[in-house]
Amino acid sequence: MLKLINIVILILIATASAAQINNDTLITDISLFRDSCTIDNNSSLFVDSNNVISLSNILQPINWRPFNYYGLKKKFVPPYWLNKSIYLKFTLRNAAQIADTIYFFPGISFRKIKLYSVFDDKKIQLIKDESRNDGFQPIYLAANQTTTFVAELKLSKKVMNSFAPIIIQKKHLKKFKQISYAVSYDLLIVGYMLSGLLLMMIIFNIANFRSGKKSEFLYNCAYAICMFLLIFFNTFMQRRSGIYASFFMGYLEFVLLIGGMVFYIAFTRKFLDTATLYPKLNSLFIFEEKLLIFLLSFFTIIYFFTEIFWLQSFIENFSKLTTMVIG
Repeated sequence: MLKLINIVILILIATASAAQINNDTLITDISLFRDSCTIDNNSSLFVDSNNVISLSNILQPINWRPFNYYGLKKKFVPPYWLNKSIYLKFTLRNAAQIADTIYFFPGISFRKIKLYSVFDDKKIQLIKDESRNDGFQPIYLAANQTTTFVAELKLSKKVMNSFAPIIIQKKHLKKFKQISYAVSYDLLIVGYMLSGLLLMMIIFNIANFRSGKKSEFLYNCAYAICMFLLIFFNTFMQRRSGIYASFFMGYLEFVLLIGGMVFYIAFTRKFLDTATLYPKLNSLFIFEEKLLIFLLSFFTIIYFFTEIFWLQSFIENFSKLTTMVIG
């Protein structure tokens, strides 16, 4: 009988301990780390699959699941999340005796980050957005302050997106960016070398156009400018975050590619004088120019005015295949 009582007591103690650990792990103490800290295990996640949730009822417990509940493989999000609003809830505590500022960073795959602070477990207030440029949102916590936050996130409109929420100490932010933005040395060399060659090509075509006033050199110069901007900014922004990097990787990169191809076809028509020497080929080139311009216009409408990502992705892939066939 005594053994049975001891076993029951041990079970109750273990259960109580587990409950206490569970409560504590839902709170991240920013005074306990020096550089950065992942918060996926200490946060809750809600994906608004039907896009119907409102801020007035977002805090209802039934909405939330532990971050790991969704089983994100290697932190990559499923494609159907792309058009959904993603909400992340986490609690931060500053146990130190002085105020501190940390930075919330959900990853490089977000075009919109809105952060709210929660009051009295039922009211939320929008925090000033300072994440537009680089994707890092500062959070100020007074001494001994504990606050719950809700982040409203929108994924970038691109094929591969990852989600790994993290908080960074203010003094470590510069170093964290340097590490995050670092691309392999070989890729940097190739990217900047190609950019340099294209820059020389731009100067060469400008000089030829000024000396001969031939329009084909102007078209070739425009093509080189598009390719220069495409390669340079793709190398520069490959691992960066924020609204500008998201806009480039999701839209502007495609615009530069298609624009460059249109200018190159125009250069080919003028350089070979296809209108006189090869009329059938000239008609084909003109059709290709119009097709690419139409696809770019359609892509623009889909990107800015709809959330139909599968169609956007199809147009992008079809256009790239078309440019390869044209080549």
